[in-house]
Amino acid sequence: MTIAGTDKDIVAGRTGNTLFVDAQWGEDTTKGLREYSNRPFKTIMAAINAATAGDTVFVMPGEYDEETGVDCKDGVSIVGQSQDKCVITATLVVAANEEVVLMAENMTLQNFTIISDPDPALVGTGLRFPAGGANANSTARNITIKTAAGKNASGISDQTTTAGLGFDRSRAMLDNVTTAASGLTNGYIKSGVGSTAIRNCTFQGFVGCSIAAGTVDIRACTFIGYLGFSVGAGGAVYVDRGTTWTNLTNAGTLNRAAGYLADDMVTVQATSDIVINAADTLLLTLPPIAANQNPVHVHFTTGLDRPGVGNRVGTFKLFRDGLEINVLDRYEQRLRTADDEWTTSMHWVDEAPGNTPVYTIMATASGTNYRAHFNRRATATI
Repeated sequence: MTIAGTDKDIVAGRTGNTLFVDAQWGEDTTKGLREYSNRPFKTIMAAINAATAGDTVFVMPGEYDEETGVDCKDGVSIVGQSQDKCVITATLVVAANEEVVLMAENMTLQNFTIISDPDPALVGTGLRFPAGGANANSTARNITIKTAAGKNASGISDQTTTAGLGFDRSRAMLDNVTTAASGLTNGYIKSGVGSTAIRNCTFQGFVGCSIAAGTVDIRACTFIGYLGFSVGAGGAVYVDRGTTWTNLTNAGTLNRAAGYLADDMVTVQATSDIVINAADTLLLTLPPIAANQNPVHVHFTTGLDRPGVGNRVGTFKLFRDGLEINVLDRYEQRLRTADDEWTTSMHWVDEAPGNTPVYTIMATASGTNYRAHFNRRATATI
């Protein structure tokens, strides 16, 4: 038998550098014994305390109340048998800024559901990468992070301050991780100045993904929230076409430099209707993208309808850095009285974008107002 997620084999009960944890049959004080599958520990922390660098803690299905949380150990990987059935809670983690699981260096956390249940008056965290180099070569893979009903907790706090795996294309610090934060919190927040690689993740919160500092390489991810994705002035992001955002705020830059960005498309999706009137109405703002003076193709799609009666004409315009690109490239859409709803698409080419353009799409309506629906989408392709 081979332990899932490892290269460990179980032979006659002896498991080499693997320690077992079993919530139902384990015992921390009298039965737990390293290297034997028939002598499991009861709690994850007891097994971690008994482990040394190079060991793997293998966790059987069950709910594990680790009380004050799981503090991972350098060089010791923690692998659950099932992402859905291996559940970690920490009932004594109630203070603000405390986490259920704290990552360490040169280790993997894999196949778990983490439930954060902080004091109702405070904000907790499901998973934290601490500051410094203590997590630069670590990975969280196949992880679901939830918040208990009625509580406030961010999914992941990333405080890395070293280069880490952000520019190692062969590994990611976060791989197939899903967060469902609640309250005025973040699905994923990066505050450390180091670099982080994210693959195949879905982050949901009041802010789905917040990058206040540091560099993040993003591939095939989805960010959902009142503010789906926010890049601060100290943050930089590399992103591919498999990533979707809702409602962006950006002071930082989506980069394309030195060929590092393999794909050149970002998608922005709105989450509410906008009424277009006689004044220029903002429909979407794309994140800054480092075009390096290469031509940029901007695509825009939206649903339209008439909230009242009568015919109307809508004019759609593309702006770069606050200035309309070309009056001749405006798109005019006519809605007749008989048209209840339709979807329209537009395509602009900016031949001289400069280095880091910011595109906005505006519209005006002549006559009666009409609406651009919640499925507004825009892409910028270099």
